[in-house]
Amino acid sequence: FEHEQQLAAAAAGIEVSDYPLNGESSLSKGLNAIANHMLSRNFRNVNRDIYVLREGGFDMHKSSDGLAPAFQDINAELGKFINEMKRQGIWEDVAIVFGSEFGRSIPTNSNGGTDHGWGGHAFLIGGGVNGGKILGDYPHPLNSAHDQYVRGRMIPTTPHEFVWNGVAQWLGVRADSDLDLVLPNRKSFSECDHFTDKDLFVDGACDCTIIDGACSCQCDTVTYSPTVSPTLSPSESPSSEPTSHPSSLPSVIPSVSPTLNPTDSPTAELPEGGILVNSIIDSDASYLSFGCNSWSREWASVDGSLEKFHCDRTDLHHVPAGQVFSPPYVQATIAKKVRVYAGDAGTGLDPIDVTLEGRLNAEAPWESIGSGDLEFNNNNARNVRSSAVFIESTYESGDVNYTYAEVDFPSNNAVYSDYKVTFSGTRKYEETRLQFAELEIPGMLLPPPPTPPPTLSPSVSPTAPPTAHPTHPPTPWPTAAVADNAQAVNTILYPGSVESFGCSRTVRAGAAIAPTTEKFFCDHLDMPKQDGIWVDSLTFSPAHGKLSVAKDLRLYTHNNCGNCDCVDYLLEGRVDASSAWEEIGSGDFPWRGQATCRNSRGITINSTFESGDSDLCYDSVGFPSHSTPYLDYKYTCRRTRGNHRYHQVGRIELAGYILE
Repeated sequence: FEHEQQLAAAAAGIEVSDYPLNGESSLSKGLNAIANHMLSRNFRNVNRDIYVLREGGFDMHKSSDGLAPAFQDINAELGKFINEMKRQGIWEDVAIVFGSEFGRSIPTNSNGGTDHGWGGHAFLIGGGVNGGKILGDYPHPLNSAHDQYVRGRMIPTTPHEFVWNGVAQWLGVRADSDLDLVLPNRKSFSECDHFTDKDLFVDGACDCTIIDGACSCQCDTVTYSPTVSPTLSPSESPSSEPTSHPSSLPSVIPSVSPTLNPTDSPTAELPEGGILVNSIIDSDASYLSFGCNSWSREWASVDGSLEKFHCDRTDLHHVPAGQVFSPPYVQATIAKKVRVYAGDAGTGLDPIDVTLEGRLNAEAPWESIGSGDLEFNNNNARNVRSSAVFIESTYESGDVNYTYAEVDFPSNNAVYSDYKVTFSGTRKYEETRLQFAELEIPGMLLPPPPTPPPTLSPSVSPTAPPTAHPTHPPTPWPTAAVADNAQAVNTILYPGSVESFGCSRTVRAGAAIAPTTEKFFCDHLDMPKQDGIWVDSLTFSPAHGKLSVAKDLRLYTHNNCGNCDCVDYLLEGRVDASSAWEEIGSGDFPWRGQATCRNSRGITINSTFESGDSDLCYDSVGFPSHSTPYLDYKYTCRRTRGNHRYHQVGRIELAGYILE
């Protein structure tokens, strides 16, 4: 099954590129294979992997001359692998344990080598490792004066189980019965002697202490009652003077039908023309964390998945923490809620309350929108941490399959572009860490302001007098005739093969043409830009193997990240694999300057030659005058709406005629 998965991932184009492989090193080849398999984690829909790699050649009885070169090889190959993990953006989620099944003798033997021993050492490295220290008892002196020194060998004081106990907890194995199952020899030692994931990792959740002579272990399960009540009514007096930084955005949308006796929580009327979305911020926004000594996976707070954001608050539990979000362009929005999804660690790390503020631009002051307690649903159950699990939420509701808390601001109708989310603290007051899986601000995306009206004043230089014999110019897009035996289809691309270019990582390439809104994903990380813009392409070879004529290009939106939509395209065709690509059409999609609705993932698309699926969100451009038949097609996205690192699409359809 794993081999079949590997072949399927390779067929989908998921493969590490430019890995500096050393064909003479078995370690290099092994780490390269692991890096390739890790790259397919989203394709395989897994949230954790465990790999075992064996490197021999260290049983040096006759001589130790090969030890230094072996260490140099390990050092070089680990460096390459770590760089690849950073390029994939997962180094903080990777832990590497290096060790041996037995140690070596301290003194050399008569051949200048070493013999089998007992005690040895292991090392643990990773982006999230709480490193820079030695755990266990380092023996001193390393000779017969030490009680554990027997016939040139050290009797170990720290078992393998101590290390793997903490690693297993970090991987999510927390219950004692489960730990005893995966580590059968664990019960031979005192539980408080084992290393916990808090000992080993910066975002560990479990710890053990001795209380009244007995060992007590817990994994952040303490729950505290909320302390802050939500704000129910707006202030009677303004909180600040009028802004000295005017903006082109309106500061507030007036109520259509104001009431004389408002309720404690009035519901503000929303303007027509706007789009209600599950979150007015997403991964295209810039973000800045505050109230943290350091943070991990800052981007994960708005990536649309259950990957978690981590904030280290050691000695800062009395200081508020949070994030500031700014879109890469001016986007008028109205926030109506804040929604926070729980992480995978204990409830003590959850934020206890939230305050939301907004501003019109970077120079304007922050203005309060509202605040309230975060009371999580599902009895505070934990969400499984995974960058491969995407949240399916709407404006009306969070994803009911996962644990989240929500605070509403029904009376808010103020328009802002930037937002500041502040948490006063964690549910466990003295906790040194703040974690959550995802942050959403449900609200409305407002349409861009109208373009200025045309001038009404006469031209200084009048136009040329009319011709004596005026003619009606032909349309620039005449409709081209197609052979009578041609078959009109909703897409000439599916079924077929897909190949991507310009992506450092591709996920679900086949989903680009499959008949559902399961999304295609292209990551531009570390890819060169063209005039400061990321560009990527997809080539299509339809399975029917016949010439066809393209008439209408349609893009269906994916479930999140509006700025990951393609807004500038180039469509080309060729008659065979040896021919040059020829342009069919290029330019902007009509939705370039518009807010777009989103499609949930995996919805079946029901379209025809004449029209896309009217029940779903899509945009299209037509080629009525095009009549040249081609066999293969190449679609290039020349710009996403936010010049985003990611390019995503629910489905690409190319309606047209298949020639018989």
